Amino acid sequence: MADEEDTFLVELRRAAQRMEAGPAPVDSIVRRGRKLRARRRALALGGAGAAGVLAVVLATAPAWWGGENGGQDGEESVTDPPVATSPGEVREVGPEEPVVVNDDLVLGLLAEGRQNYFFTEPDTFEEAADEARGVVGDSINPESLSLDITTEQGVPLAVSGSWRLGEGRPSRVEVVSEETTTTYEATVVALEGADWGVWFLDPERLPDLSDGYRVVAYDAEGEPFDERRWPSFP
Repeated sequence: MADEEDTFLVELRRAAQRMEAGPAPVDSIVRRGRKLRARRRALALGGAGAAGVLAVVLATAPAWWGGENGGQDGEESVTDPPVATSPGEVREVGPEEPVVVNDDLVLGLLAEGRQNYFFTEPDTFEEAADEARGVVGDSINPESLSLDITTEQGVPLAVSGSWRLGEGRPSRVEVVSEETTTTYEATVVALEGADWGVWFLDPERLPDLSDGYRVVAYDAEGEPFDERRWPSFP
């Protein structure tokens, strides 16, 4: 934290020295400071494990969560990676192939580790992949799935988890509200040549994460093979 604050102050002083008159460009400096912090902690790792414990993971900084797109204020714009398949389909992806979750968040699956995946912003994908290679991953058993909620300062960025089957692919993964029984179908991706993959859901599709939900995964025959829950909370 001290290094981040020092970097921010240096940028502030440099900006002040460049200004001949008038107010300092605070918005631009804050965005750059957030960008620096985001690059240091852009990695959000899947890791609920076989026990199904709910993991709340710190992810990227709020600058890009708030809709500040690349290419503004002189920043380099980044080409969007390919969009994931619609819910109800399973897309096979290669190791470290970017998968779009929403406009600001992408997913990557790694061959290293066991059920090892990460979320990051598009322009920090390679850096996040390098960091994730040193992580074990979810390490779940066959016929099971995990559950994570990735947040930044209390704001949910992604609801996700890994799945693993001995044979075949899941036919679907559903997120079911405990309050209303409304069902939301997650997007499912599979790592090429492996018996596992990741499911995810953009939390903007869920009306209230505090209501409590069940996550149910179904095999190719339409039979449930595992279930995870997170409880309601105030």
